[in-house]
Amino acid sequence: MDAEEQERAPSAPDVDATVLLDALPDPVVVIGTDATLRWANAAAEAAFGWRRVEWLGRDLSELVHPDDLSTALLALESVQGKPIGELMEIRVADATGTYRRVELRGRAAVQLPGTGGVVLSVRDVTDRRRWELAAGDHTALAAVLDALPTIALVLTPDGRIRSTNRAFTRMLGHPLDDVVGRPLTDFVTIASTLVLSDQLLVVADGSGRVSFEVEMLAADGSTRPTSLTIVDLVDDGAVDGLVATATDITELVDARERLRHAATHDDLTGLPNRPSIAQHLRAALADAEADGGTVGVVLVDVDRFKAINDRHGHMVGDAVLVEIAARLHDAARDAGLVGRLGSDEFVVVCPGATADGVERVIDMLHWAMRTPIEVAVDRAGVSVQIRVGVSAGSVLGAPGEDPDELLARVDASMYRSKLRRRAKR
Repeated sequence: MDAEEQERAPSAPDVDATVLLDALPDPVVVIGTDATLRWANAAAEAAFGWRRVEWLGRDLSELVHPDDLSTALLALESVQGKPIGELMEIRVADATGTYRRVELRGRAAVQLPGTGGVVLSVRDVTDRRRWELAAGDHTALAAVLDALPTIALVLTPDGRIRSTNRAFTRMLGHPLDDVVGRPLTDFVTIASTLVLSDQLLVVADGSGRVSFEVEMLAADGSTRPTSLTIVDLVDDGAVDGLVATATDITELVDARERLRHAATHDDLTGLPNRPSIAQHLRAALADAEADGGTVGVVLVDVDRFKAINDRHGHMVGDAVLVEIAARLHDAARDAGLVGRLGSDEFVVVCPGATADGVERVIDMLHWAMRTPIEVAVDRAGVSVQIRVGVSAGSVLGAPGEDPDELLARVDASMYRSKLRRRAKR
């Protein structure tokens, strides 16, 4: 090129090479001949979370996965005598200590002042490799899905089953050929159909994810309490539908019922406990206020129960209470709620009862205790017969009356009855 042509040729911008490298979107690092990091651009800093001042001077062995260190050194050697090195894949630690999988290629021809090493172009391929591994392991993934104890489904946006795993058959007994193509609502109870349909509408309205409980129908007609989660992946090109999981929660539901029963029932006798009695009494009084009726309440106290405990021991005393509870319940269950108020006191709540009706209930309770209670006292089968009497008081609750005040009134009535029984002896 002559002088005239040189004058006409466009001149290169007067920009430092490091500035250009710093503007690149992909990470670029410079490794010195001593295998230490000499320089890194802004993209490298962003990709790996390191501040450049923290990287500079660090040895490759501190950054590269130990199993990949020899590969990294080979990448540096591969540029010797070549314009560009071989493409290598290694794992490099980010600022959190997590190893990222990267592709890198070295170039020795770039001249940067003060580097004296190799420039490496780096590309993070962690996510790409994950997808490649997943795609290559499709058969294993399908086997894992079929082995899961939880039902996994892909649904159309309107809730039809496009595919499911073998857990559907194991849990509910329906052959897969009879399941695919049918609405999921075909496999839940009528009551749960409304719940499921409503939740599908919630997902369609953009909630993205819903979790709720339904009763699923097994092939034999039985039901399974099930926790169902539906996730909206309609906009995901790989799915183009809804993904759902269904988990059998029979044990969880049973545990809930046991906890609920324990909270509302007496451990020893199985009768409703004091909080449950109070709740039932409040409801009965509210109903009485609405229809202008009354509520009969009977309080039963076991006569001389302390003497039974003192003579035979608490185990025999407990057995006596269990038998008394059973007899009182059988005698008065048609009249209302029979519960244990505490210790040796029992209550019968009789909604809508009249004064005469309450007296008939008391007569039935006394009749139930007419025969002695037989209780085993040792493992050899020796038993004793204990004759037990009860004292009973009663009141009629007025509409709007406070439950605690009503229980206090019936307690006073029972105490008067006990005094009368003692006076007759």
